[in-house]
Amino acid sequence: MSRTGIVPELVSDDGASSDIPLPLETNPSDASTVGIYRPTSGLWALRGLTRFYYGGENDLPVPGDYDGDGTVDCGVFRPASGLWAVRNLTRLYFGALSDWAVPADYSGDGSSEIAIFRDTSGLWRIRGLTTIYFGTQGDVPVSR
Repeated sequence: MSRTGIVPELVSDDGASSDIPLPLETNPSDASTVGIYRPTSGLWALRGLTRFYYGGENDLPVPGDYDGDGTVDCGVFRPASGLWAVRNLTRLYFGALSDWAVPADYSGDGSSEIAIFRDTSGLWRIRGLTTIYFGTQGDVPVSR
């Protein structure tokens, strides 16, 4: 399992072995859109919608509704530096190499918060909201 909680082994015959599947709810009134993120090149391909490049090698996809407008924003987490980059919205540093990226709507306001889980200590840090300890080494975070 990847550090985003998305299982990278589930790839179509048309994709590359390193592709990470992205089931995305691009509009709350529509069905989910399927897509892939290709970490070797930063390619985002959303079936029937678009293809673009955002991110780079070793970045992890962290899609979420970061601005609360009801649509998914494409973002990446760069574990080596703790960089979070959300396309057309923000770039900031939060987290470290061993952290899991676990963005979700923790506050209930309709927008995703940037968050990490550190499985070595059970640390959950939700940017601007809280720091808590829940879990232990080897646990896999579940945030949705």
